[in-house]
Amino acid sequence: MNTRGWTITRRITVGLGALLAMLVLISALALLRIAALRGNVGGLAENSLPSVVVLGEISARVQRQQLDRSKLFDAPVAEAQRLQQEIDSLEKEVVEYLKRYEANYLVDEETGRLFADIRSAHDAIVATRARIEALDQAGSGDEFKQLIEQQRLIKEVQDPNYARFLGALQAAAAHS
Repeated sequence: MNTRGWTITRRITVGLGALLAMLVLISALALLRIAALRGNVGGLAENSLPSVVVLGEISARVQRQQLDRSKLFDAPVAEAQRLQQEIDSLEKEVVEYLKRYEANYLVDEETGRLFADIRSAHDAIVATRARIEALDQAGSGDEFKQLIEQQRLIKEVQDPNYARFLGALQAAAAHS
């Protein structure tokens, strides 16, 4: 295209037209990016952030259960009963938070897989806790052996269960 024969008015008009076309193109691209960003922020506010909060609440309650459980063996009877009630109350809250998470935040296949890990680790904690409590109420007369077995279950089984559970919660939170 030979522009040597163009008048100054024509050159200015074509230049401004090209600038205007570029401005419209850049504005359209910016609007598309803003719309995509709005969708991402909406997803973050509606799904990711609340799911991380729920996972954090579960984690806090589980860590509190561990702390109370460690105090339980050395506590006087009245304090042990209070601690056991608190542990049971915290467990009910954990179960409710797990139900809420399952009902509201399983948005993709990976989240479902991570939740299955959380559920499996929680089930292991509950099963081991039942074994420990059964030893406490066995009443076989050999309390020393029962205490040793409880301590073994806590150290060798329950502590790794809690670590696995907390790790699964962290993995799910990182994915969200």
